[in-house]
Amino acid sequence: MKINKIVNGSKVIADDVKVLENIPGKMRGLMFSRKPGNSKAFVFVNKGESRQESSLHMLFVFYKIDVIWLDKGFEIVDLREGLVPFTPLIIPRKAAKYVIEMRNGKIKENGLEIGDKLKFL
Repeated sequence: MKINKIVNGSKVIADDVKVLENIPGKMRGLMFSRKPGNSKAFVFVNKGESRQESSLHMLFVFYKIDVIWLDKGFEIVDLREGLVPFTPLIIPRKAAKYVIEMRNGKIKENGLEIGDKLKFL
């Protein structure tokens, strides 16, 4: 899957997107990485919708991030702002197919809410 941009209506949420679909990439995620830039997003793609497969951790991530969970229809089913480093387990409230990790503050900056539909371009 290739994604160039993530948008909400006409508003660009991210235009520097890295897609993680394989197990090693998804396991590593943002561990030991530098803080993402303002327009950078990481999209984790699951095989199906699941709370368990969409769970994540913040071990060895040294900065806060915002996370958005989307269902297969690209609707936001959960979001969390300012997840803190070394949180051992974060489980979404509902099953999700896509998990988007971005710089801390992006959810508020873009006025994102549960129920919004995003698009991958």
